[in-house]
Amino acid sequence: MFFALYMLGIATFAQQPPELRCLAVQPDGSVVLNWLPATDPNNDFEEYQVNVSQNLTGTYSASVVTPLATTDTNFTPNIVNNTEYYFITAVYNTPSGPVELYSETLRVMMPAIVAQTDTTASLEWNTQITPNLPSNSGEYEVYRRIGTTGPWNLRGTANYGDEEFDDGDFKVCEQTIQYKIETTDNSGCRSVSKVAEEVFEDIYPPDIPTIDSVTVDTASGNIALSWSESEAGDTRGYQILFWDQGWIIVDSVFGKPNTTYIDSLASGFNGAQRYTVAAFDSCERGLPPTANVSPGALPAHQSIFVEAVPDFCEARIELEWSSYEGWTDLDQYEIHYNVNGGAFALLTTVSGSDSTYEHTDVDVRQDICYVIVGRDADRTKTTTSNLTCPTGTGTVAPTAHHIEYVTVEENAFVKAKALVDPDIEANYFALERAIDSGGVFIEVDRAEYSGLAELEFEDSEAKVNQTDYWYKVVMYDSCDFPIAVSNLSKTMYLQGDLDRDEFRNDLSWTPYAGWGTADTNALLGYELFRIVQYENQSESVIYTPGAGGDLSFDESPEAFMTQGKLCYRVRALNADDVESFSNTVCLSDNTQVFIPNAFRPAGVHNRVFKPVLSFGDLNGYEMHIYNRFGNLIYESNALERGWDGKQANGKDAQPGVYIYKITFRNQSGDETVEQGKVTLIR
Repeated sequence: MFFALYMLGIATFAQQPPELRCLAVQPDGSVVLNWLPATDPNNDFEEYQVNVSQNLTGTYSASVVTPLATTDTNFTPNIVNNTEYYFITAVYNTPSGPVELYSETLRVMMPAIVAQTDTTASLEWNTQITPNLPSNSGEYEVYRRIGTTGPWNLRGTANYGDEEFDDGDFKVCEQTIQYKIETTDNSGCRSVSKVAEEVFEDIYPPDIPTIDSVTVDTASGNIALSWSESEAGDTRGYQILFWDQGWIIVDSVFGKPNTTYIDSLASGFNGAQRYTVAAFDSCERGLPPTANVSPGALPAHQSIFVEAVPDFCEARIELEWSSYEGWTDLDQYEIHYNVNGGAFALLTTVSGSDSTYEHTDVDVRQDICYVIVGRDADRTKTTTSNLTCPTGTGTVAPTAHHIEYVTVEENAFVKAKALVDPDIEANYFALERAIDSGGVFIEVDRAEYSGLAELEFEDSEAKVNQTDYWYKVVMYDSCDFPIAVSNLSKTMYLQGDLDRDEFRNDLSWTPYAGWGTADTNALLGYELFRIVQYENQSESVIYTPGAGGDLSFDESPEAFMTQGKLCYRVRALNADDVESFSNTVCLSDNTQVFIPNAFRPAGVHNRVFKPVLSFGDLNGYEMHIYNRFGNLIYESNALERGWDGKQANGKDAQPGVYIYKITFRNQSGDETVEQGKVTLIR
């Protein structure tokens, strides 16, 4: 019955339903609905109901709008992650029964960020109703804000039916970006979408740069790099990477358009140098903060390293270089050269596949320098090698090439030490000797090139006890051409003579030659040593003339007659504490011996029996004492230890005559035996 009456009421009911025009999502998640009221000519209106569901055809929940006369209301659903559908119900209480009139169903606009980078975003959203309301403007306004606070900025518009929008013109490293969509109705209300937001993060490095060339500054050896500008707008700069058993970041270049770099710490003179370049952006994140960095440009580029080896004997110079790496279209190499510092000229051009060249019919005694220039096929790029200059034999200027000293060693040979330039690869160094400085020098020793700065030589054939000698060290090339000659140095020759009439040793020597006059290595003076050759050899300085002083000395050997043979030698010393020794001279007369014929152990004089020797070589000395029966009662092998009158058992021997036998070596080294009698007195 009610249903029939209800349908009858609808059939005769003339009111118009409400018109839902706008859905505006608020910052707190609530939705503001705007509609035009239903007509009520008979004053039968009772209330509005707001109906909401998450599905278009789903179950709707209704809420009564209060106060009854309003035309809009706030409804607070949870639409953070869900869309919702709304329609308005107008309820009438007519004489024929209750009547409900329904508005169109509108859907909240829900935008979604479907694609994003650190500089772009793509959005899509749903329509509110299809087809669109006739009263709607038919245009969407897209708003954006970076961050979650602050003003919204209009980014553009889209027409109904084209619910998508691409946004750009921003740059973030790591930031939340929000979007919302709005559209207007001719009734004056605005529909506002839910806010779509995502964290936009720059995780993409700039595009990889392309290296143009790596080249060597021929004056300094520094390496110069150039590359193409990175296309990425957020490029902040470039990393310079150097290969040394692995890639090493050696520096950074800041500024997107700055595309050149000079590595002042590298040297193209020492070998081929390999580099690559990577781009980095302005975003720094993490601890410690780091930017996004592209991979290094591939292929990496390696400079040209050229070496020149002269063949002096064949009058040619052989060039060999490492191929330039990095270009796929390396076309040719140009070989440029100059002579003695003059202007460079093009020698020849060779294929890009070549890495050697022989420069023939060249005067290798001159200073000739070479540079290799590589070119690509389009002739738009060049790369330059290091400058290499094999020094000509006629212009060698070693940083060091002199004799530090010559000296007599072991009174048997001459030793020489020379300081040379290890960077000049000579074939060999020769020690040459002459009797006088203007005479003919002959080679007496040789040292092959070893890369050492100090060389030692020996002249084993020198007659050091007959004369002094002049020496020089000569550097020779592979063709046996002398290319550097040292200073002249001369040994000292010491002579001595025993004046038997005056009983005096006369000594003199020739001066040392070879040290300069500067304070650094000037000759300071000489020291004359006396050497007493006995069981314990002693050596002492007895005379010290300065440079230019009297190089002679005499002394009486009387005080040393019983101490053994006397020898002498001279030392010269310069300001660098470098020393040189002369030969050694030994002076002595024939061995003389005095043997007493009696002694008294308890007396004042001659308390011990022993011989007195002068100028003797005391090696092999022995003394034996026998009694009258031929029995050995005492023996000694030390001159200073004589017989004190006691027997081997420690008891005093009886007074009387005893037999002695004394053995020693004379000056010539022959064994001498003295036998006789000695009287023991008590």
